Amino acid sequence: MGAGRTFSTAVGGHSCLLGSRAVWNRAPFTVAAWVRPANVTGGCILAAFDSSVANKYFRLELKSTGTVAISGANTTAFEAVSTTTWSSNTWVHAAGTFASSTFSAYLNGGGKGTTGSASVPTITTADKTSAGRLQHSAPTLPISAVFGTLAVWNGALTDEEILQLERGEHPKRVRPNH
Repeated sequence: MGAGRTFSTAVGGHSCLLGSRAVWNRAPFTVAAWVRPANVTGGCILAAFDSSVANKYFRLELKSTGTVAISGANTTAFEAVSTTTWSSNTWVHAAGTFASSTFSAYLNGGGKGTTGSASVPTITTADKTSAGRLQHSAPTLPISAVFGTLAVWNGALTDEEILQLERGEHPKRVRPNH
């Protein structure tokens, strides 16, 4: 993995708000990232499609337990957590999908954890896209890490496509029409 964008809370919080609208606000979708996290003691956001309204969001995050989680809420929250863990200061591939009623979280191409019956509808108030932090009225849950790649698809990638990404396939070559 080559050079990436460094996000560090120790250097003034270089995480960023990527836009004043959400890139994606409904199923199906996939978010994937190559990242080298420092020792994360609290949860940290890799990517978020968020709303100024509380409890309306989609997020891909690294948990302090060493797992990856994909979550969403439109009042009620749902979350899928990977079954494997990551180590600090090593490159990891984190991915999450949401397909109609199922969230799936992946770590390094596997470790798939799912949750079914997640009735998270379109979040019509989603108005922010951010990387490396959560953005409500003020930034929260910043990450101290190096990002290699962050990509979003307007479809739920398959297990095989997630594995292709983890093996180094460029995101533009995995389902290029999405």
